[in-house]
Amino acid sequence: MKINNIQRQNRRARYTITLNNGNVFGISEGVFISSGLAIGDSLEDDILSKLLQSENISKIKESAYSLLSYRSRSKHELKTRLLDKEYPIKDILPVLKELENLGLINDQSFIESYVRDQVFLKNVGPYAVKSSLNKFRVDKKLVETAINNIYQQYPIPELIQSWLDKKKIIPDQTLDIKTKTKLINFLKRKGFSWGEIESKLLENNLI
Repeated sequence: MKINNIQRQNRRARYTITLNNGNVFGISEGVFISSGLAIGDSLEDDILSKLLQSENISKIKESAYSLLSYRSRSKHELKTRLLDKEYPIKDILPVLKELENLGLINDQSFIESYVRDQVFLKNVGPYAVKSSLNKFRVDKKLVETAINNIYQQYPIPELIQSWLDKKKIIPDQTLDIKTKTKLINFLKRKGFSWGEIESKLLENNLI
């Protein structure tokens, strides 16, 4: 096969390549420049296959950068989103590796940022944070490390106290059974353990 025509697409950094057998395909400007293709060049099947793979990887990178522009993501989450776009896994994996090498995806940094945001913005406890992190399929050891670090900055007793203040719970006034049960269930839903809750309720002379 030979290249009959190369035309730059209007308003896009892409090129349309027409072969002498009538086949037409498009490639990005970056892939076109790196290929060094010119009109009249022969394009054997193996070269064409590599060219199309390079183009596919270019599209994957573009999609990945777009997803990362909204917020940081775990490696698993980004891989899943790219698979949802029906890109082949063999082309996704080298892109993920490159992004890791560039520091654009880093599960440890992602987890630390996520835990900090959950605690700072939502005042939730460790159980709630761990539960919400499950969907990202991240290393549990990294999660434990991040949780230990972040909750040193935002002590759990202070977080529980902030909820007591918001609920306008007055210290030194023993709670009736109904109010106590409702409050405990609420704090458990916020991710705190019974031991953490009980300690704070005793400190405030609520039980």
